Amino acid sequence: MGERKVILKKMDDEKFKIYYDYAVSNYAEEKAKSGNWKEEEALKLAKDTFDKMLPDKQDTENNYMYSIFNENDDHIGFIWFIDEKGVSFLADIILFEDFRGNGYGNLVMKELEDKSKELGAKKIELHVFGHNKVAFNLYKKMGFDVTNYRMSKEL
Repeated sequence: MGERKVILKKMDDEKFKIYYDYAVSNYAEEKAKSGNWKEEEALKLAKDTFDKMLPDKQDTENNYMYSIFNENDDHIGFIWFIDEKGVSFLADIILFEDFRGNGYGNLVMKELEDKSKELGAKKIELHVFGHNKVAFNLYKKMGFDVTNYRMSKEL
């Protein structure tokens, strides 16, 4: 097999629909799992959040949404980041399950760095759910520092 690589292509309408359906459902699940939202209201709250953040879908100003492809032109995931005056905020990154654990996460994060530098960003920020150890470890490996801890305890 040849060298691994990723190509980011601007998300089109068809890919946005696929992304939106998956991401809203996944976000609702993560927020419920983390204890932030009740399971029965999570899907509606997630949809409301995405609709508010992306009023013009993938064409919303200062939002950069890409479909991720590998060296074989397989569609392997999505990435969305927001340009916030010198800071790129990684809103979402999804690698499809069949492509996880193969080094693509590192490559996508390097592409994020390059795209952010092109926009003039001096820093990348992100949020990671506490229970998502795989993502946390990837970000640590890529040089991200923890800037906050938010903790909770069920009573």
